[in-house]
Amino acid sequence: MLRDLYFFEIPIYRMSEKSFNDKYDRDLERHWQCLEDASGVPCDKMSDRLRMLSENHFWETYGTPWRFNQIVGWIRLYVLGSQIRGETWMCRAKRYTRNGRRRYRFFGKAFEMSCSKDMTSAELGAEVEDRLRSCVKNFRSGKMHVDLECFMTASQFLNWRSLVDSGRSHWMSEE
Repeated sequence: MLRDLYFFEIPIYRMSEKSFNDKYDRDLERHWQCLEDASGVPCDKMSDRLRMLSENHFWETYGTPWRFNQIVGWIRLYVLGSQIRGETWMCRAKRYTRNGRRRYRFFGKAFEMSCSKDMTSAELGAEVEDRLRSCVKNFRSGKMHVDLECFMTASQFLNWRSLVDSGRSHWMSEE
């Protein structure tokens, strides 16, 4: 029986953090304008407490923070035998919204790469990074954002050669 050796999960967002924050700032300005129009009181004349409550309510209903509430999928990395693979898990939606309820399902293979015994740890890490960067283009014609920040930080300290070799021995011990 083959068992996969999972080792990293990479989030996929419906948009980049910068795009999200720019849109949030625009929508917050509109929110303040609507409050002024409805109340007839300029925002700078409202009490600090009312401004704080209004802004907190807007923050909570807007679907923030971005890092944890705007994820629409994952790339899950694993070793199988002498290969490093990535599988994709995505929400089923025609259109992703900032407040959508998300149920993830297996979407398919993101990539797979064979790792020859003569590849160094650095070469393996660089190849995985290249594969992940090319995956970005596949998600809704590049409109999604694949967040490689944590992966890039951890990748430089990971012994890729040892990981693949342990996957190979892990696979062989299951037979």
